[in-house]
Amino acid sequence: MNTMHPIGFDDACALVARSLCAPLGKEHVFLHDAHNRVLAEDIFATESMPNEPRAMMDGYLLPASLVAESRASADSVLSFALAPAPLRAAQTQIPLENAQAHKIFTGAPIPAGDFVMLLLEDCEEREGMLRVPRAVLCAAKKGQYVREKGENYNEGDKLLARGITLGAAEIGLLASLNHVFVPVFVQPKVAILCGGDELVDLGEAPKGAHYVRSINNHFLAMLVREAGGIPLLFPLLRDKQESVMAAFFAALQSADMILFSGGMSVGDFDFVPHVLTQESDSLLFYGVRVKPGKPAAVAFKNGVPLCGLGGFPNSSFIGFHFFARPLLASLCGARFSPLQLRATLTEELHKNESRTEWRSCALWAEGERLYVGLGNRGKIHSAAINHLCGHSGFVRIDEQTTILHKDSSVTALIPTFSKIGRQANEC
Repeated sequence: MNTMHPIGFDDACALVARSLCAPLGKEHVFLHDAHNRVLAEDIFATESMPNEPRAMMDGYLLPASLVAESRASADSVLSFALAPAPLRAAQTQIPLENAQAHKIFTGAPIPAGDFVMLLLEDCEEREGMLRVPRAVLCAAKKGQYVREKGENYNEGDKLLARGITLGAAEIGLLASLNHVFVPVFVQPKVAILCGGDELVDLGEAPKGAHYVRSINNHFLAMLVREAGGIPLLFPLLRDKQESVMAAFFAALQSADMILFSGGMSVGDFDFVPHVLTQESDSLLFYGVRVKPGKPAAVAFKNGVPLCGLGGFPNSSFIGFHFFARPLLASLCGARFSPLQLRATLTEELHKNESRTEWRSCALWAEGERLYVGLGNRGKIHSAAINHLCGHSGFVRIDEQTTILHKDSSVTALIPTFSKIGRQANEC
């Protein structure tokens, strides 16, 4: 039975956006283990930063009264008595004598009183005295080279928002706030079910001349990991209905999301359609007018998202990126929108089919502009995973569009693993 009733690509994306899942819960993990995890609570400042005025640079503090008096002097260089003990970051504020200059290091608190700060390189120490050019004194202003209290943020300010993914900078900020343990959302477990009698898995020796080395199970596992999930890699499925059904029900017991790859079409040995259409509680869609990725589907069983993806790597990637990854992000407590930018097309592109196409292309930047073209790609094929490597992305060709002209502005999909090249011959 033909179960595939393709819908428009944008319609499929909209259905997914309306069907996002609730996060699985939260836990507290050690600061370092929170890297690349999704923050489960807003983080607020417990004190101002800096908590008091502090020196931005190494330099000297001069009483403002001495600076004012010195400006009237006819001398080109003026000398001031230098206090023997410099001010350091670890000190608390201490009272200073108004008749002396005081050396101060970066980060040290600015003592109470009326002072002007001068840079260390503008002055000279000689025999216990500080020598300062009159021009430097005339240009000096109160408050220069000083970080005022709360200049960075104030006590009570929200510094990190619930739902963001924590990178290195966020971990550093949390360390500055003394967060030994961090509230993060629980990572979803994602079962990956790939199948086909022709597939030979990693490390296995083929038994005949006609075989296909399995890619998608490992490819999808890494995509899941990049997206914040925990991949559960099941053994390759064989083209038997009982094998597919047994793996499906086992996955339901252990996973928060299930990805199928392969066996999605309507052939005699494609059994995933039965799972998605007959065993699910609800089916969003089965089949999308998109290339690559037409045999894509999304359904739910007991609240668990079930995503069917094409058997070729490029097809799997498009289906994962637009349909599975937004659902996975919602389980993680985050939101995901594919990164799409405008770019200049360097050659003419044609298509013959009346469905939206994401054409694999090279990406590179020249100056402030982004360019896309076929690069070193030969004939476009959904099985060519090498087209996803390096400086790669996709150009969108709309459903009713048959040609994109050279030098036109086009929509480019920037995969999260992509590194934009600097020139076309890198791509």
